[in-house]
Amino acid sequence: MRRSILTLTLLVAALWSAPGLAQPRNQLGPLCTTDTTPADQMIGACNKIIALKVFSGEKLATIYFWRAVGWNKKGNYNQVIADASEAIRLKPDIALYNLRGSAYYDKGEYDIAISDFNDALRIGPPSGIVFHNRGNAWRGKGEYAKAIADYDAAINTGPKDAFSYQNRGASKQALGDIDGALADINEAIRLNPTLPTPLIHRAVIWRTKGDFDRAIADGTEAIRLAKAKAPVNIMTPPGSVLISAYSQRGFAYEAKGDFTSAKQDYAATLEGQASDAGSKAN
Repeated sequence: MRRSILTLTLLVAALWSAPGLAQPRNQLGPLCTTDTTPADQMIGACNKIIALKVFSGEKLATIYFWRAVGWNKKGNYNQVIADASEAIRLKPDIALYNLRGSAYYDKGEYDIAISDFNDALRIGPPSGIVFHNRGNAWRGKGEYAKAIADYDAAINTGPKDAFSYQNRGASKQALGDIDGALADINEAIRLNPTLPTPLIHRAVIWRTKGDFDRAIADGTEAIRLAKAKAPVNIMTPPGSVLISAYSQRGFAYEAKGDFTSAKQDYAATLEGQASDAGSKAN
């Protein structure tokens, strides 16, 4: 449940023209250090650059960082941690602590994740992304008041992000502040109406309030959005957002007494629908 990663402050373009990377080797730099490169190509290019032994210090740390990004795309968090740790040894950086902390978070090791996010914030400058990520870790531990404080900091630090409002709303809901949760989820939807996950959260809130028709409407729109485009995230299994949307709409139908529609939605979840546009709650 993370927002986008921070990037290292070192300009990666400087790596591409290094003397040891003559053609076609100079193509390795862009492949290794471009976020849109497919994971296996990214890792392979970074492997070759490391093997050439032309970089040291901060530049080598940058290569380890980008290889860790490649591992992150594949969900191999142990390798993310290993490469980020080596990069931190070479040159500590807020982006490295954030990336390693995020990997620990994805492994469910929330205390270690919080420690890394603390170090990232200590190095500075203040980052809304890091505050948000630490908030997720606090929420993972069930410490919702601390999570809300970090989401507050993320929102105040900026830029405003739909996921910070969504996750702050979920934390407020966990503390029983349903109206506060609804206000935050509404803001998340306003900021990014193409995201299905805030609609799923709001469907839960409407059902809690006994407004089953609104819950069904939000579930229906979430299903439409989750089907709208191919998967773009790798932090949770493909189809998970779509399955959640069907589940929540099914719960609303069942609460309303429409058992036929509820059964149809539950059947859709069992089919393992995988046309999912946003599995990571970020």
